[in-house]
Amino acid sequence: MQAWQFGSRSILGGLLGAYLGVLLAKRIGGFRGKTGDLFAPAVALGMAIGRIGCHLTEAPGRPTGLPWGIHAPAAIPHCPGCVTGQPMHPSFVYEIAFQLAAFAALLWLRRRITQPGELFVLYLAGYAVFRFAVEFVRANDTVWLGLTRPQWFLLPTLIVVGLRLRYGYRHGYYDAVLARQAAPA
Repeated sequence: MQAWQFGSRSILGGLLGAYLGVLLAKRIGGFRGKTGDLFAPAVALGMAIGRIGCHLTEAPGRPTGLPWGIHAPAAIPHCPGCVTGQPMHPSFVYEIAFQLAAFAALLWLRRRITQPGELFVLYLAGYAVFRFAVEFVRANDTVWLGLTRPQWFLLPTLIVVGLRLRYGYRHGYYDAVLARQAAPA
């Protein structure tokens, strides 16, 4: 019960499970259309709201000398990078800000991205890059070569999404957003 109350779960696993669940439901239902673009803005907004709870109940990030550093709540039983009395990065506040910015960007992009599925790909790419970077200031244990478990999960994700973005760029999927002339056929 304590693990459920104080973290030890990963939103990355939850997102992967939700994605696989949607794929399975679409397959069972015989729906072949792309749905990720419909979900991407809602996921970003939902993540921002959910991270408010994380900010209130879980360990903040690693120690910082920045003026906006916060102190860990006394109720946190285990905080790998926490130092008593020292301010720490408000890593969940960083994520709330990112998710709200992503939500706004996705709303702006949804009428400009014409290829189905690309809005979801852009959100996934943005979140993967952001989450990999913010892990350096979160209070997660490093497991190997100075990286955390989420970072190791994200490395192959970043490679796959990077290849997917490259493919989309080469095929003109982002021309309207980049104000780029489509190559003549």
